[in-house]
Amino acid sequence: MPDSKDLIECYKVVTEEMKSLGLRNNPNILEYVVGEWTVEENPIAGKCDEGGIWAATSLLGAKKIGYYVGKRYGTGTRIFKARANGELHRTPCRIKVREIVLEEEVV
Repeated sequence: MPDSKDLIECYKVVTEEMKSLGLRNNPNILEYVVGEWTVEENPIAGKCDEGGIWAATSLLGAKKIGYYVGKRYGTGTRIFKARANGELHRTPCRIKVREIVLEEEVV
């Protein structure tokens, strides 16, 4: 487990089945378990959709992603407060990381 001072607070949006959303035809679907680290085996730095785990940097951003997925694809989602490690890329609203742990669901 990484040193807690190096962890990045974020929000992860997953399907109701606790899997990656698979947006932009990303074929690398990961499964998540609350309290367990999920690690991307082949991380790729930069803004490409593959090779990392994307998370929202704010709760509002996570809610927007959940709303979009529900409206566009009819898929139910869940949002979790999370901590991440190994930053690969950052935008104003999202972050791409090597590993993430889901801590508690946001209701």
